[in-house]
Amino acid sequence: AWPLVELAWIAKDAGDTDEAGRIAAILRSRFPKEAAGYDFGAFSARAGGRFEEARAIRSEGDLRRNAKPEPSVGG
Repeated sequence: AWPLVELAWIAKDAGDTDEAGRIAAILRSRFPKEAAGYDFGAFSARAGGRFEEARAIRSEGDLRRNAKPEPSVGG
């Protein structure tokens, strides 16, 4: 996941919030437990004035962060 996180940082730092958002969507799809996908996604949506989308992404990220792991079966 870290190469995508780094690409999102580069895009954000370059001021390309749309690209950061695109990379964040890939992160959320491939690595749903990676917090950066939700953080960059919410940032990108907010920067683009898509506040409802930003809230939805942030909420999904919060749910995933606070989810309890599934109990393991066996020993």
